[in-house]
Amino acid sequence: MQDDLLSAIDTFYDCVGDGFDHGRAISAFSRAADDTGLCLVDITLTGRFKLLAYEAIPEGSMTMMMNGPWTPENHGILRNFSRIPQGVPVLHRAVESDDEFYASELYKQAFAPWSLHSVGLCLLKKGLLGGVLNGFLRNPGQDEIGHEMLSRMALLNKHLWRAMHLERRIDKLEQTLIQSNNILDVMEFGLALYSGEGPPVFVNKAARRIFDARDGLKLKRAGISISDQSAQRHFSDLLQALLDTEVPLSARSGGIVRVDRPSRKKPYSLMAIPLKEGDKIGLENVGVVVLMFDPSAKRTTAINLFVASYGLTHAEALLALELATGSSLDEFAEKRRISRNTAKTQLQSIFSKTGTSRQPELVSLLLRSATGINLK
Repeated sequence: MQDDLLSAIDTFYDCVGDGFDHGRAISAFSRAADDTGLCLVDITLTGRFKLLAYEAIPEGSMTMMMNGPWTPENHGILRNFSRIPQGVPVLHRAVESDDEFYASELYKQAFAPWSLHSVGLCLLKKGLLGGVLNGFLRNPGQDEIGHEMLSRMALLNKHLWRAMHLERRIDKLEQTLIQSNNILDVMEFGLALYSGEGPPVFVNKAARRIFDARDGLKLKRAGISISDQSAQRHFSDLLQALLDTEVPLSARSGGIVRVDRPSRKKPYSLMAIPLKEGDKIGLENVGVVVLMFDPSAKRTTAINLFVASYGLTHAEALLALELATGSSLDEFAEKRRISRNTAKTQLQSIFSKTGTSRQPELVSLLLRSATGINLK
């Protein structure tokens, strides 16, 4: 039986994938528990039963257990739910007395007609409104369940729930990643994620709009192509340096590349920054984030975001965004027709309100505010 035990535990984790395979898991559990009948059920205290899988239980018995109708008044598990410990297999007598159990409609309708005995359960998950249980019973001719089998089932149930919980965590991570990609797509500045040399592993819609404009930037099979050859060399060298894992992260602070445009519009700013190692949930293979800013594009969303999140004035938010897109303080002052001292005063206020002190930190803050991605 030891081989069956280890094989069942391996099977539980093998069942994690595109939807947990409850049927296969319960089948392996039953074999490892001397062909004990099992039913994996999601229950609510209002009497709703959702069958996830069952094994070695007569179909008629299973139908009666699921359909009732059962309420806390006529169902021992529902009535005594708060008293049942989580993660511990218990026989029916731990929930209610033998006299109560044998006199119940549940016993008379679901167990007695098939001479089922040694009935019990293990609550895998217990909440205020219900939980997930693995019920067990023995068929005619099988021995009663004793302490040794209960101990064996306790171990199996522990690993079964771990595997099921792992599946749920994977599902949650996938949903989070989907939502993250949706958020990245509605951002108003271009974004590309790199995992290594070659093309980016992800580009958002704003980046695709920039590439489709064919105004100095294109996306080719080899990666981002820049018509300005000097800017192309600068960008390639910067990207290669940031992706070199042998160089300490502290020495890979990132940089900005200005890209002149054939249309003679104000140059694009490409900012490449390494992704912080401790903040790669859902982005484990991504090493570098490249932001693409088009100074001619409207950016009201980002301005409103800064104003709402950090209490900036409208003028301060404009300055923060200009700095984040690669502009200098002097360029901003000239554009807004204000003195450099006024711009400098606004900058000090921005640093104070956002807790930053450098231009790359502002970019990191902007991206973190919009998507939850942290940059070094």
